[in-house]
Amino acid sequence: MTPNSILLSWLASVERSDAAGYLPTDLALLPADVQAALTHWGRQILVPAANPYLLAAGAQHAVHLSTKTTNDLVRSVHEALGVSLTVIQSLTFVLVRVTPATPAPDDAAALVHTLAALLLVPESRGPQGSFEPAETTDRGPIFSSCPGADPMILDDWRARIDAGVRDGEPFFFFYKKDPRFLGYASGAEHWFDEHFRESVATAGRS
Repeated sequence: MTPNSILLSWLASVERSDAAGYLPTDLALLPADVQAALTHWGRQILVPAANPYLLAAGAQHAVHLSTKTTNDLVRSVHEALGVSLTVIQSLTFVLVRVTPATPAPDDAAALVHTLAALLLVPESRGPQGSFEPAETTDRGPIFSSCPGADPMILDDWRARIDAGVRDGEPFFFFYKKDPRFLGYASGAEHWFDEHFRESVATAGRS
């Protein structure tokens, strides 16, 4: 797989989860390790005003249980800094989708850089603080802080941060890469323990 194909594969997986649906939840009901990861990555990536895991954000949270083609996901939606934010986390990535209050300009690169400055803490904008063109797809352009870096062998999550506009919607994508290992752990699509999965499945059937 090429660096960009890994990104596109995970974006497609999230879109399959969108189609399959999410079930509402409260952060306090999530497994402790999941809560800790959400809190950690929210602080690592987003400015406080854009962080959906802070109580003051008033975000709506929901979960998707993994299938054969999707990952366990936590989705958090709220309004912040004049935009609508959807933050989706799995065990291996964070996806931030942005819906601007006004129609997006034609200059996708300028839009990505403007939103990055608004929403992201400086260290989550890449080593150089900017995004370079990585690929143009039929659904929109992709940018990366380091297009040549392979997400499978990153030695630090900051080494490659991706962004783009997909079907008119800006996004930012972060790899939760453990530098001690090549690639990502087998079974990484599973994040929730069986007790939590069963409780969510039971609530969904009721």
